[in-house]
Amino acid sequence: MSFIRALIMIGLLLVPLTARAADDADLATRLAGLAGDGFDDKAAAIEALGASGDARAVAILKALADSRLAVTDGKQVLVEGEGGQFTDAASGAAVKPEAEPDRVRVNNRLRGLIDQALSRLTLFSADPGE
Repeated sequence: MSFIRALIMIGLLLVPLTARAADDADLATRLAGLAGDGFDDKAAAIEALGASGDARAVAILKALADSRLAVTDGKQVLVEGEGGQFTDAASGAAVKPEAEPDRVRVNNRLRGLIDQALSRLTLFSADPGE
């Protein structure tokens, strides 16, 4: 009986790890549109981030609004922080790009969508002070 309990406990401990990996994959999927050249793809990604309810989306959208979001190799979305350091937008891991990343460009239409998405995320946030 103790062997079964041990297996159950191990299973319960692994659930948060697999949930976090799924959340990271979900966020990476939403970010993919920001790495493209088309403004329609970027608009769809911004709307998906705003609807996600993911607290990490707030920092990503703020970085996009502040021109601190960049792309390497046309796929990995990075957030530029203090001193030109970059982190992967999906995982938050520190990244040292081999080449200078390209800034994600936004137009006025996208700026409006960013504001709407941030309003939605902060309005329904568990911590309104975010």
